[in-house]
Amino acid sequence: MAKHSDLPPSSSDKWLKCHGWFKMNRSIERKSSAAAEEGTQAHELLEDHLAGRKNLADQPNSEMVDHLWGCADWIQSQVEKRDGVLHCEVRVDFGEKFGFVDLTGTSDIVIVSEDSILIADLKYGFGQVEVQNNTQLLTYLVGAVHLFGPRPNYEIAVLQPRGHHPDGPIRTCYVTPEELTEFEDSLNRAITLNYNNGQLVVGDHCRHYCPALGVCPAVAKASIERFKMTPIDDPGIDLDSVARELPLIKSWLTAIEAKLLENLEAGSEYSNVKLVPKRATRKWSEDVDIVDILTNFASLDVVAPRVPLSPSQAEKVLGKSTFRKSLAEIVVSESSGMTLGYVTQLTEGN
Repeated sequence: MAKHSDLPPSSSDKWLKCHGWFKMNRSIERKSSAAAEEGTQAHELLEDHLAGRKNLADQPNSEMVDHLWGCADWIQSQVEKRDGVLHCEVRVDFGEKFGFVDLTGTSDIVIVSEDSILIADLKYGFGQVEVQNNTQLLTYLVGAVHLFGPRPNYEIAVLQPRGHHPDGPIRTCYVTPEELTEFEDSLNRAITLNYNNGQLVVGDHCRHYCPALGVCPAVAKASIERFKMTPIDDPGIDLDSVARELPLIKSWLTAIEAKLLENLEAGSEYSNVKLVPKRATRKWSEDVDIVDILTNFASLDVVAPRVPLSPSQAEKVLGKSTFRKSLAEIVVSESSGMTLGYVTQLTEGN
């Protein structure tokens, strides 16, 4: 298994802007999650299908297969359209041309033809991912050009079957050679500064899954300064400018709590916080037939009412494909009320 890159392309939206990212994150362990593991499974299924090792039609996970068929068909159509060669899970080096070693990433799909290179990335999550100015895909493209040689035409694509994006599940963007050269310049500069203790920079990029968020002194300073500058009873306060920074401050506080919890569970002790049991919820003991007992006091319809599955439960039981074909038209979505929607959360990039 290849070792993690010091500057992973998936975090390029952060380290291209914050040149202290490497310094802050180099010693932090990278943890997986259920969503990440599900994404890995989807990537493996797609790769095996495209490589001819396994057919999607033979796989047991019907919901995931339904999502991946469209991606697989589109990829194969692009290979035929370009008369190109398909490369899956390609390890590309984006730092070597600038004199840096072991700066690599794995591009899901690279299609190379005589006059073009296409980079496509599968995103199996629900959060919308934009293809325009997607630094992860552009970083892969730099590595692919270094590996396969320059071409006159470049294109990047996001394949997101579950993203519900207004532009559809597959979104593409052309990249000119001039735009790629400009990006290479910013890439070279960011790598150089990150390896030379560059400056920490606070911004919207911080809260997009930066592992160092809870221990970053720049984020802490910016958040505390904002608290000091924001007397809530001041009639002259600019609430709109404060609102722009609230998502970052909330993310910072959440990251601090997560770090405290992790340390406490590992045996650390603090004077102002400790581990306490979560709020208890009452439930019946598992070693009794509760329905049988309750019918001594009331009728069966009262103690064990028959309730139809909710739309979410039905979708999980029946599978997304069956649900959408047969039941989607009778589902009504009703909001329980209004809440705050921060602009920086509604217009996320990578």
